[in-house]
Amino acid sequence: MATETAVINASSGVQTFYTTYAAARSAASAGDLIQIWADLNEQIILKNEVDIWIAPGRVLDVSTAVPTITDNNVSLVCSIYGNGIIKNTYAENYPTGPYYECIKILHGGSKISIQCDSIDGAGGVTPDTIDGSSVKVTDASKFHLCCQTIINRSNTAIEILNCSDINMQTKKIESGDNGSGNNGSPVFITGNRIYQCR
Repeated sequence: MATETAVINASSGVQTFYTTYAAARSAASAGDLIQIWADLNEQIILKNEVDIWIAPGRVLDVSTAVPTITDNNVSLVCSIYGNGIIKNTYAENYPTGPYYECIKILHGGSKISIQCDSIDGAGGVTPDTIDGSSVKVTDASKFHLCCQTIINRSNTAIEILNCSDINMQTKKIESGDNGSGNNGSPVFITGNRIYQCR
């Protein structure tokens, strides 16, 4: 029996298990909940009005050249919660990259809320570039994030270019660890807005 992911039907409450997130996403309809019960190495493309629960301690770490979680440049509303760990350690052509984000939101209409234990990206090692930031919001209507730690081992941790509704709560943000070639990289880069983090 598949136990990696499940969909809880909003109207019946019936839980159906699937072996991959992609299969669960395909089966889910608006109002349903996708549960992630096991570590996954596939990309999580969000779906409009389908929330995601990640079991405590489960790790999402994509194994291909893509962001781990993305709206895929489609306007959507989605909440991710639980106590999961979101990573992107994929390194294409190390050490030159390119590198990819743990979370990447692109569409100006997207409204995203994420609650997780930690976000941990590899990041690119080329100085003076923002390559593979752990969290990148190019454009969004809403982005709320509650996370214990946000780390980027070699580059910028958070890059938010345009978002009119942002709320971030975290205990620790780290970027550009010593020895990466980019130690001292900014932890938080914004576009034309001033944000408050607490």
